[in-house]
Amino acid sequence: MSLAIVVIVLGTYAAPSAEELERERAGLARNYPKTVKGVWEPAIHHGHQLIRDELPELKELGVNTIHVLLSHEFVDDELELRSVPPLSGEKAEREYIDRIVKAKKAGFAVSLVPTYFRHVPETIPNLEAFDEFVLEQSRKWAQIAEAYKVEYFSPIDEYEKLMAAQGLPGDVLVERVNSWNRDERSKFLC
Repeated sequence: MSLAIVVIVLGTYAAPSAEELERERAGLARNYPKTVKGVWEPAIHHGHQLIRDELPELKELGVNTIHVLLSHEFVDDELELRSVPPLSGEKAEREYIDRIVKAKKAGFAVSLVPTYFRHVPETIPNLEAFDEFVLEQSRKWAQIAEAYKVEYFSPIDEYEKLMAAQGLPGDVLVERVNSWNRDERSKFLC
C-alpha cells in the first residue's frame, strides 16, 4: 500500500508590513454611498479571496459596500484573531487591514465587524473575561476603523446569539444581553 499526498496550492500571500499599511492609509477617505445598492458579506473564510480576486465583478453587480468580518476563534480556551490564509495574531491583523485598504481603494464602502462564532466551545469558560476581551478588541478595532476611514463599524456580531448558545437561563440571558447593549455597545455610539 502506498500513501499519496495531495497538496493544493491556493497561492501565496504575505501580509503587508505595518509600515506599508501606514503608507496606504494616507490616501484613504470615507465614501458613504448615497444609496447602499448592494452589501456583500462573504463567509469569513472567503473574505481574503473575494478582496483579492473578485472586486471588479462585485462592482459590475452593483455592490458598493463590503463587510470585513474579523474572525476570533477559541484555541485551547483562549481567543485568538485568525484569518485566511492561515494567519494569526499580528499577521492576521495586518491581513484584515489589507482587506480594508484594498476594498476602499477599489471604491467600496467598508463595514468592519468582529465575530466570535468559529470554534466556540459549548460553554465559554469565563463569560466576564470573554466580555472584557470583546471590549478590548472592539476598542482596538474601532481605532483601526477610524484610522483607515472605515464607513461602518459594529463592536461585535450578534452578541445575543453567542450568549443564547451558552445555555443561559432566559432571565439571565435577557439581563446579560440588555446590559451589554445598554452599558457596553452604547460606548461606541459617541
